[in-house]
Amino acid sequence: MKELIFLYNILLIILYSVSLTSISAIYIKTKKPVYLYIIIMFLLFIFDNTIIYMTEFLSGFGNSYNLQFMDVPAFKTIIVLGTAFSYYLINYYILQLKTNYIDYIILIIYTVYLLFIPMMNDSALKVWLYYLPAQLYLAYLASAGLYHLKKQPNLYKDSFFSRYTKLLKISLWFSLFILIEDTIVIFNFDIYSTLLLKINNRNIGEDILSIIYSVAAIKHTIKYLNNSSLDLEIKLTSPTLSEDTVISENSCISVNSNIHNNLVTVPDEEEFEQGYDTFDSFCQTYHLTTREQDIFREILSDKSNDEISAILFISIGTVKTHMHNIYQKVHVNKRTHLLHVYHTYKEELAITNVKS
Repeated sequence: MKELIFLYNILLIILYSVSLTSISAIYIKTKKPVYLYIIIMFLLFIFDNTIIYMTEFLSGFGNSYNLQFMDVPAFKTIIVLGTAFSYYLINYYILQLKTNYIDYIILIIYTVYLLFIPMMNDSALKVWLYYLPAQLYLAYLASAGLYHLKKQPNLYKDSFFSRYTKLLKISLWFSLFILIEDTIVIFNFDIYSTLLLKINNRNIGEDILSIIYSVAAIKHTIKYLNNSSLDLEIKLTSPTLSEDTVISENSCISVNSNIHNNLVTVPDEEEFEQGYDTFDSFCQTYHLTTREQDIFREILSDKSNDEISAILFISIGTVKTHMHNIYQKVHVNKRTHLLHVYHTYKEELAITNVKS
């Protein structure tokens, strides 16, 4: 039996590590905060499972950890709160939610609650009350996410959000399952007497849910890599348009060679950071929505449609729809013309700033 538990723990840590590595690769390439939050989540999974593994195989460590947990559960509290906050940030970023101070108030109350629970007398009820908010908070986040997805279905039509909806539903059901398992184990199998303290620190429901999250992360990485490979193949095999070809596609605009250079030149990251005020002003002038600004920002970074799709968790069709809306608002019909309008706007704004 111990051999199976040992193998189970090793496989869990390997799965978390693979998920962590795969998401880290995407974060290094895209620098998107959501991937950093997912990395933190998997790091917490690894730390938590490592501690649980040690309590199962090292009796001395297990007794010491359990005594400390009943007195001042500092490490477990950091894990629980860190996981809850990472869940919140991931959900907030993926759904592009507006700042909601109620969520911050809930997190503050949650933190204060966990600080005061250890002051109760040692009992099964004390431990049950300690773990209760974690499942309630997970259910709250999942329910809030599902409500937001249902409230604005037009914004979340693509396949990624279909998968994310399923993940939220799974999280909601597992929050209930985990709570039931905690209730059964804490009140029927754990021992909290003055002579003997025996705590089962592992929750199978939590393990299964974390495995589901890991598989989802690995699948997303595979999809991202496939999109990147496809985009690279397209770039290598597509013929390069000549200057005359680019100009002829918009015969109603007279351009010289200097303007053409502006059309095909994309600002690097440093230039984009320096022109952030210009970007913000441009978006306000042309009334670009938050999602259209996200798309436009990636266009300025020379991202392909496939890359934008993977970075922003939206389908290719959704990317094209938003790009069409941007073109309509800026009164252009292709990327190069959009970049030309932006650079012209940037130059005019710079001249205006110098004069003022």
